[in-house]
Amino acid sequence: LLFSLLNEKKVDQTLKKVNQLLDKVFVDAELHYIAFIANSESENKEKAEFHKGVIRGLLDSIQENKKGGSEEDAFVVINVHEEYTFLRFSNMQVTKQSLSHKDGHSYDIMVCKDMGHEGREVTVYFNVDIPTQSLRDALAN
Repeated sequence: LLFSLLNEKKVDQTLKKVNQLLDKVFVDAELHYIAFIANSESENKEKAEFHKGVIRGLLDSIQENKKGGSEEDAFVVINVHEEYTFLRFSNMQVTKQSLSHKDGHSYDIMVCKDMGHEGREVTVYFNVDIPTQSLRDALAN
């Protein structure tokens, strides 16, 4: 819906809707990306730069000195949506996903095509303990 509004050049409507959503879910890099584009198109450079900085901060918080190449070096996410957002911003296309458990932790293992490197296959690991625990808590209530 938001990308449709942007494509139709309905920038004011996009900004209104994306700001409402950000009030509810501030830590969504994809929403900040839409806000960045909409603010850029409306020539509000200060707000655009703000959203660009938030995106950078959110993506950096996932990486935090991790490479994501193994369970031991897995990227930590707070929800599954973050995995896909991170991979999209990293120019990766998911071809296969599996769930693994090791040493009391849960991992999503994503086999991807690295579109920035001629589609070579890359395996990326995400520690999904936080979203797994959130799901357990929700099901317990």
